[in-house]
Amino acid sequence: MGSITPTDSNYSEENTSEQLIGHLATADFFDVANNPTASFEITGSDMTAGTVMGNLTVRGKTNAETVSNVVFDEATGAATGVLTFNRQNYEVAYAATMKDMVLSDDIELTISLMPAM
Repeated sequence: MGSITPTDSNYSEENTSEQLIGHLATADFFDVANNPTASFEITGSDMTAGTVMGNLTVRGKTNAETVSNVVFDEATGAATGVLTFNRQNYEVAYAATMKDMVLSDDIELTISLMPAM
C-alpha cells in the first residue's frame, strides 16, 4: 500500500500529490501503518470475457471482485487489467460523513497479475 500513485493532475505547490499520498496512508483511508499490504487472490477467470475473478483484501476486509479488460500474456502467464471497487466495502472512508460525501466511492486500479513462483 506504500506505493500509491495518483494519476490526476490537480496539484500545486500548496496542494502537492505527496500531501494526498500521505493523507491516503492515514487511518482516514488505507491505514497503511496497520495494513501495509492489500492482496488479490484469483478464484477464476473467463478468457472470452477478459475477466479475472477473485478475493480482494484491503484493510483486513475481503470481498469478491472482478478484474476487467484483462490482457493475458501467454508467454509469461501474466495478466494486466482494471479493478474498480467500492471503497466503502473496505472501510476506506473518513470518520466524518460530510467530508466522505464529496469523494467517489469507486477506486480504480490498473493491476498486473503475476503467476506464483
